[in-house]
Amino acid sequence: DYISVKTNDIAYFYAAQKLVCLVDSVAQKFILDLSLAGLEKQLDPSQFYRVNRKYLVNLNAIKRIRSYPKSKLLLDIQPAPAEEIIISQENAAAFKAWMEQ
Repeated sequence: DYISVKTNDIAYFYAAQKLVCLVDSVAQKFILDLSLAGLEKQLDPSQFYRVNRKYLVNLNAIKRIRSYPKSKLLLDIQPAPAEEIIISQENAAAFKAWMEQ
């Protein structure tokens, strides 16, 4: 089955075991036929950010950003994923600039 999900209802996308999943704002998960790189090209860059190689996050899903050792950042997003989302030291400055836009 194919299901339509509004962009505003998407919390984040993640890659796991060669699959890409969409997680909506009420924590429903959907498997997609696209790569994260393909999704990144299709989505509005002011709304979605590729925080690391596994996660593409909607700005509206970000609830808190915490400092993490070695100048990294830890994201709290809603709904919460199964693992921590850490932004590397190399990507932290670009992420902060994106957040301030």
